[in-house]
Amino acid sequence: MFRLDQLSLDFGQWQSWVVLVAGLAVAGLVFLGGLALFRWFAPACVSLASDAPPERRGSVRKNGTLAGVLVSDADVMTVPRRALVLDRSKGGLRLSADAPMALGSILSVRSTKSTAEGVWLRVEVVRCKSVDRGWELGCQFLQQPGGEA
Repeated sequence: MFRLDQLSLDFGQWQSWVVLVAGLAVAGLVFLGGLALFRWFAPACVSLASDAPPERRGSVRKNGTLAGVLVSDADVMTVPRRALVLDRSKGGLRLSADAPMALGSILSVRSTKSTAEGVWLRVEVVRCKSVDRGWELGCQFLQQPGGEA
């Protein structure tokens, strides 16, 4: 078995210090090399360390061509305003509107392509964010759309 007193390192002599410094230098280089390799491969391996908020959506978001919709109050008593559907999912839509809406407000939405008697879908505003050219509204369906949303 190896014992420490067999090393016979005398730190009063310069040769013992050279061995110690050389060992520490090699250990430091190995550490720095490992760190460099980790940084090189980290973007491919560590995708969960982003600052993006976790996805809360229970279904896939569908992007596509922008679709025009009309937006009114819950009972469709106000004059409908135009908005664009930026994306949609099984649970709701993201709209681009020209005015903000209060969180929690209930809106009625329908396609601009539907007839005057078209079905209005009720949604709740769960997010409202100011963007460059207006407002983005995150809306959750209060009823599931039967056809085209």
